[in-house]
Amino acid sequence: MPKSFSDIWGRRSSPRLSLKDSLKIAIRGKLGLRKKVLEVIVALKKCTRFLNSKIASFRSMTARALNEAKRAYLEGDEERAKMFLNEAALVKRTERLMCFLKMCLEIMVNRLEMTVAVGDVLSNVKPVLKLMKVMGPLVSAALPELQDHMIFVQDVLEQICSEAEINITSTVPVELESKEAMDLYEALKLSVEKEAELGLPELPMRGTSRKVRTS
Repeated sequence: MPKSFSDIWGRRSSPRLSLKDSLKIAIRGKLGLRKKVLEVIVALKKCTRFLNSKIASFRSMTARALNEAKRAYLEGDEERAKMFLNEAALVKRTERLMCFLKMCLEIMVNRLEMTVAVGDVLSNVKPVLKLMKVMGPLVSAALPELQDHMIFVQDVLEQICSEAEINITSTVPVELESKEAMDLYEALKLSVEKEAELGLPELPMRGTSRKVRTS
């Protein structure tokens, strides 16, 4: 606890962190990001398991419909056979959609697992977030049971990208930290100003005019 309020409000600005301290904060931030990435992976794997069960259910429904269609055809009831074939085609189309959604979620999981292994958060998570913004509404529309998971995953991915950008920018000092750096900055300013002056066109002197030659 601070001894007085002046310890909190008395300074004009907070003290600048050294590069070593900034790196420590970045490492702690990286561990926090890793935990969030793992949470997203767990949520996405739950969704893929749910999709696996749905796909298996649709496949069994397709097989039953095809068997019923075959039986009806053998019995000479073509109308009934066609009805079951239409049902099988509809279920098969839904199954293909579920397989596509599952494949997209697995791609996201693979990319995030690469992030955990390699540690390059921004370059790996940003594409996942872009894909999630497209796939989330599709998954939620096809399977309302997964809507909460999709919302959670997108929210956490947005937090991860935001925090990763903050950690990167806070690691590198942007203030001049030594007299040598300040001297170099002043020299740089003078050099740029001198080059700008040399590059300006000469202006005519006020009050002078060019004489016209007459023959």
